[in-house]
Amino acid sequence: MKKLFYFVLIILLVGCSSGDGRINYTKAKELIINNQAVLVDIRTEKEYLEKHIDGAVFFNLDDINEENALSVIGNKDTYVIVYCKSGKRSSEAYTLLKKIGYKNVYDLGSIDNWKE
Repeated sequence: MKKLFYFVLIILLVGCSSGDGRINYTKAKELIINNQAVLVDIRTEKEYLEKHIDGAVFFNLDDINEENALSVIGNKDTYVIVYCKSGKRSSEAYTLLKKIGYKNVYDLGSIDNWKE
C-alpha cells in the first residue's frame, strides 16, 4: 500500500510540473522527503560552501557532462532537482541534463525558492 501511495504521489507531482521543468518548493520538498530525488546545487563551490540547502550535493554547472553526472547524480532515471542563485544556471543545468539523457529533471530556480 505504501509503494502505491508513493507511485501515485510521483505521478501527481510529475503531472503538475510545467513544460520547462519548473518545480515549486512544496513538490520539490515532497520528492526529497520521500527519498525520490537528488537535490543539486549548480552554483560555484564558493557559493555552495557559504550557503546551501541541507542535503544538496554540489555540482558546478561548468562540470556537467555525462560521466560527471553519473558520478554525482547516479543513473539517468534518478529524479533530479537543480537550483542556483537566480535561476539562470539551474535552467542551463536542466537543459544540459536533459540533453545527456536524464529523464526526470526539475528546476527549482533560485535558492530563495526554498522556504526553510
